[in-house]
Amino acid sequence: AYDNSQVLVENAIVFGNTDPFASAVSSLITVRFSNVTPAWTGAGERNNTGDPLFVDVSSGNFTLSPGSPAIDAADEAVAPATDFNDQGRVDRTEPNTGDGPPWVDMGCFELQ
Repeated sequence: AYDNSQVLVENAIVFGNTDPFASAVSSLITVRFSNVTPAWTGAGERNNTGDPLFVDVSSGNFTLSPGSPAIDAADEAVAPATDFNDQGRVDRTEPNTGDGPPWVDMGCFELQ
């Protein structure tokens, strides 16, 4: 049951679902700087869709492959300093391959 709480999804990858927020009240959800499939049409900004190009889902490797639309597409202001593997999030020595100012990747793993 929902208690009308606001939900904020940021810097996330929500992929491979038929409708990830189907049972929720969409007016209570804001999705920002996230890769969501199917496309999120509710409140939010700077989201993208499509295959995030995980390295090998079948073996549980959810790191990003080069060319992923999730690379350099997250909001640096709300990203933790390190990823799930304790690797640094911001690497300004490499070119920013995303569309815009962010230098961190969507999801829990930074492309290394």
